Amino acid sequence: MSNSFWDHPIATIQKAIRIRKRIESLQKSVNVMLGGDDQLPLPYFMAGAGSNVERSAAKARKATKKAAAKAEKARRVVSRASRKKMAAAQKARWAKQKKFPHTGAGIE
Repeated sequence: MSNSFWDHPIATIQKAIRIRKRIESLQKSVNVMLGGDDQLPLPYFMAGAGSNVERSAAKARKATKKAAAKAEKARRVVSRASRKKMAAAQKARWAKQKKFPHTGAGIE
């Protein structure tokens, strides 16, 4: 026996839908006969609501996983020596720029 609704042949699905509509119609008639309102009771399954719940749960799982992956992403660490070299190089570029302010000469 298959687990999914969609694993059945189309003819079987159509027959099940016709039977389901007849059951709902008969249930409505019984409710009216017994003096109740003609509202149907909630169906035993709620495919639309169920799939929405599953979809939102999947989105939440994906968002959590994405946030965790982003948090785990390592930041690049630059050593003190490298930072000193970069600072010295930038100061040298600024000194060249100050030496030739309008021509832009000496800029790497």
